[in-house]
Amino acid sequence: MNCTRRYDRFFYLLTFTFALLCSPLASATNKGAYIGASIGSAEIKEPGELENLCATAGVVCAERGDDTALGVFLGYQFNDYLAVEAGYMSTGELTVGTVAPIAATAFVEVKGAKLVLLPQVPIGKLGAIFGKFGIMGGDTKIGADAPSLGFSARDSGYTGAFVIGVGGAINLGNNVTLRVDWERLSFDKAFDLAGAKVEAPDVDVIGGAIIFRFASTPR
Repeated sequence: MNCTRRYDRFFYLLTFTFALLCSPLASATNKGAYIGASIGSAEIKEPGELENLCATAGVVCAERGDDTALGVFLGYQFNDYLAVEAGYMSTGELTVGTVAPIAATAFVEVKGAKLVLLPQVPIGKLGAIFGKFGIMGGDTKIGADAPSLGFSARDSGYTGAFVIGVGGAINLGNNVTLRVDWERLSFDKAFDLAGAKVEAPDVDVIGGAIIFRFASTPR
């Protein structure tokens, strides 16, 4: 994926967020419990250690591929300024690779639980912008393949990650909320592959979520 595509996607995200915040369907912030589901596009921030893993196989992997990230979560909105969420997320299989002169691919895949705080700033009665700060822990798989060289390496294990992010949200009626956001997952584990220690790379996720609230309590 090239830089132009990533910047275009981020521009569309900002445009959609602005459109939501200006929507005439917006209503006041609701308090209480909610449930939600998210979908987005995940990709490796930088090839970094995975590129080094390809070098172990004698090739250079610089082309990044994205995949669909999916999540579900439960949350609680304490007031206009703070919420907390706990949920499950899968990043899909994220790759770096090359096709010429030798085909090779290195990948990472993460599935696990998240716990995040969402400090928020209301924008009148239209919606809010928010940050994300939290942790994620779960199963991480990492590996590389260069079939023509007879090279294949795999490792997996539990790993933790710090989560940061920003986004925008809007309420449609009193019980449904839409939001868009960006998240970065920063991992803390090194894996043993082909006799080398390889750290799981940071992952960026850009996506959206729909939230259904259990109670209607507008301001």
